[in-house]
Amino acid sequence: MSVNPSPIGGYAAQFFDNNGVILSGGKIYTYAAGTTTPQATYTSAAGVTPHSNPIVLDSAGRVPGGEIWLTDGLVYKFVIETSNGILIGSYDNITGVNSNFVNYTVQEEVITATAGQTVFNLSTINYTPGTNSLSVYIDGVNQYVGDSYLETDSNTVTFNSGLHVGAEVKFTTTQQQGAGAVDASQVTYDPPFTGSVATNVEAKLSQTVSVADFGALGDGSDDTVAIQAALDSGAKTVNFVSTGDYHVSGTLTVPAGVFIQGNGATLVADDHFRLLSFQNGGGVFNLNMTGAGDATYTVDSTAIYCSGHANTAAAPTYVTGPIVENCVISLFGEYGVYLAYTKQTRIVGNKIDQVGYAGIGGVSCEDTIIDGNLIKDIITGSPGGDAYGIFVDRKDGTSELEEPRSYRCAITNNIITNVTSSVANNGQGIDTHGGIDFIIDSNKITNCEAGIFLTASSISGVQELGPIRCVVSNNIISSSLYRSYGIVVYGARTGATVAQHAEDCVISGNILLGHGLKTSSTVPGVYLSATKNVTVVGNVFKQCGGSCVMLDFQNINVNISSNEFIDPVSDTFSDTCCVFVYSIDNRGYIGNNSYRFENAALATYVATNAVRIQSGLTGLDLDFGKSTFQGIDATHLSFLPLTTSGVRYSGLFQLSGSNTITVSSGVADGITDVTFSKRFPYTPTINLSLNYPFNQGGKRPMIGVDVTTVVPTPTGFRVYAQPYDGTTWSASGSLSFYWQAN
Repeated sequence: MSVNPSPIGGYAAQFFDNNGVILSGGKIYTYAAGTTTPQATYTSAAGVTPHSNPIVLDSAGRVPGGEIWLTDGLVYKFVIETSNGILIGSYDNITGVNSNFVNYTVQEEVITATAGQTVFNLSTINYTPGTNSLSVYIDGVNQYVGDSYLETDSNTVTFNSGLHVGAEVKFTTTQQQGAGAVDASQVTYDPPFTGSVATNVEAKLSQTVSVADFGALGDGSDDTVAIQAALDSGAKTVNFVSTGDYHVSGTLTVPAGVFIQGNGATLVADDHFRLLSFQNGGGVFNLNMTGAGDATYTVDSTAIYCSGHANTAAAPTYVTGPIVENCVISLFGEYGVYLAYTKQTRIVGNKIDQVGYAGIGGVSCEDTIIDGNLIKDIITGSPGGDAYGIFVDRKDGTSELEEPRSYRCAITNNIITNVTSSVANNGQGIDTHGGIDFIIDSNKITNCEAGIFLTASSISGVQELGPIRCVVSNNIISSSLYRSYGIVVYGARTGATVAQHAEDCVISGNILLGHGLKTSSTVPGVYLSATKNVTVVGNVFKQCGGSCVMLDFQNINVNISSNEFIDPVSDTFSDTCCVFVYSIDNRGYIGNNSYRFENAALATYVATNAVRIQSGLTGLDLDFGKSTFQGIDATHLSFLPLTTSGVRYSGLFQLSGSNTITVSSGVADGITDVTFSKRFPYTPTINLSLNYPFNQGGKRPMIGVDVTTVVPTPTGFRVYAQPYDGTTWSASGSLSFYWQAN
């Protein structure tokens, strides 16, 4: 260790108190500058044996051994007290004599100019332009940079005008000398920040290390030991310095608060294991991670793993999750990223593909952000099972205390494509079981078997916990596979017993194209069951299999409004429908929607019904508000209420107008037919009223809908007019009337 003599008590110094009395037994405390952290001093120039701290003066007021030496590059604070602890003085920002001394030697090169020469190339010296380290003389006269010459580069000088032949041009600079003088431990680093503490360059640089500092090569050989040593070095940032392939044969444990800067390098797992295991906080940036393959589902074959601690029958211990940004993860047998009992995780801007179970999976996570990731080709490896682009759920457990729900998670702006399971068509884009306060917004989910699931979570195998206050908004969910649901909101129930509804959830602003089953009536684009206060508003549902939205058991205060329903399709279910009320105990409002039939060639059955209500249902309390119908005809977009009790739909579709009836003198009545400008989805109720004047037939008239000779239909109705006294008209004329059909 390099040390320098102290300016306080360095050699044979004698100390006195403020009255000039020898400071017998006095004490000298030494600290790091600006702190009360003890910092060692040494007894000799060898820098081996430290003084006691405090240094206790002898009876003559001198330092034992007579010398104090300070570590080169460190800055000290001295506090001197009497033997009784009375302060004599405090002295801060003290460095050793000649600390950080750097020796320089002068170098020079002389060149004789040719006629008009302006560019001079230095061959024996070089300098750093712009540092005022070069001096230039022409025939002994000092020249000024900028006025007479420019510092072109480290070995070139260019004059502004040509020199005369034979001019003697001398270039001088200085060169740092001596290995000891450039040792980073000897150079002070004084941070330019308020309240900062001085240290040396060696300590400052050690805050960040490279895996190469510990021998990692990135050449395909096993770098496990070297990389782990870098992670365990105490540095808060560990860098990969090349874009090589760093192979490892076992899990790398990332200590608390350590960040990895990948710089585009690739970390390769040579077998199936957890590649990076984060203990608490920290993160990884711009690192490629490659596993041993995804063809076989393998437990713990995971790129990034972070978990708190489960405590049986008690609440778990949470840790801070890592930040994972701009990484590429591929070819792992179970997870790309797995989280358990974590808070404040950020997974942003990554590409995750070819994973055997889930791109990102989490249980009991809080305040998690999953944003802007590309997740693709999540295909369940052998022996099969479900597959997920992203799930944030909870484990089953024996209680919610033991296995808490996930709270306040934002899953936004991700692209998820090609998620496929080997059983049950359950390759889901995004899933939460029993989540609370989730935001699932602006994701694009394509070619997955299923879209977005908000479903129940179980305790000891029984569904107990429904999702609460989750928002699914502005997503694009499209698939031509027709294998499963597009969006599911499902509360916790066993048969007809609801343990907890899916409550206060919102499905808004989404575009759902496809999904559902073309061969079933009960696997729709959107499935609602055991919900309360769920809003489905402002969405576009197009070409969903079977039905666009299905209300299964007990949806209370549901609101389905301002949506566009276009061409539900089926190859086997003749009653395809936009809205399908399938089960009992459904209550709420369905209105202000647009029902559209566009393309009969899509399937055997297309948009047969706008609304279908299953027969034999009880507990219904449904209001159907005014909506629009496009492309309606005799076989498309009908309203089919097979159960009418508790169903109010007279305002679902409305038309109105004015017509006239011609009556003739001596005739008992007059008739006219009214044809609707648009077909009704059902046979409407007709209301009539006469317009003034009322006696154009010479008598007081009476009008009504003719239900005897021409029964009203969805396309029109017949109106008759008779004299109020039951006789014949006394004059010929025209009666004007207003009609409204509901």
